Amino acid sequence: MKRHDFALQLVLAAGAASGLTAQSEDSTARWEPTSRGCFRGRPQPFCRAFMITEFGVARELALGTGMGEHSGTLATWEFGSMVNLGSRHAIGVALVAHALDAWGIGIRPRYRTWLSPTVSLDVAAGILVRGRAGFTGQVALDFADYAALTAQVLSVGEDFGQGRRRGVRFYLGGRLGSVPGAVTGIAVPLFVIAAFVIACAGGGCN
Repeated sequence: MKRHDFALQLVLAAGAASGLTAQSEDSTARWEPTSRGCFRGRPQPFCRAFMITEFGVARELALGTGMGEHSGTLATWEFGSMVNLGSRHAIGVALVAHALDAWGIGIRPRYRTWLSPTVSLDVAAGILVRGRAGFTGQVALDFADYAALTAQVLSVGEDFGQGRRRGVRFYLGGRLGSVPGAVTGIAVPLFVIAAFVIACAGGGCN
């Protein structure tokens, strides 16, 4: 009887140890940094790297040295990628394009600090090419990589056009990221082109 009780205790102890080991392995696997890439940005351990697919619109502030008679609207597209350096920081680079109030293409390296798994602060600064090289910068408070509040600054070495002088211009606005940013960034130019074609077909371009 004693042998039977002793054997039963060994079986129970082995089962408990096995359960603890499996639980520990599962917990460790859950929190280990993953090597997979993500389309929507999230910190480690959820994503090792992620895409930048953003479209934003901003309005000019009554500041700076490049003001014209009327404030303008700035449209911005960004495409690139970022790599998480841990659970708090990420770095990357994106191709940027501006339209409407200022036209140009450039490149902006970006730094991100994760304030939480769904809120982050982005700081980006780079070169804008429009005839002459200029500066393009942005600070953004991002929510789940779907939407963000943005503040931008542009500085170019030539006139903006439409009565706008060369100089520094400041903008406040917002942007969409991830799938909403990609879809909107493609849909907006297609809509503008379609509207232009329809207007011309009806004789509006004469």
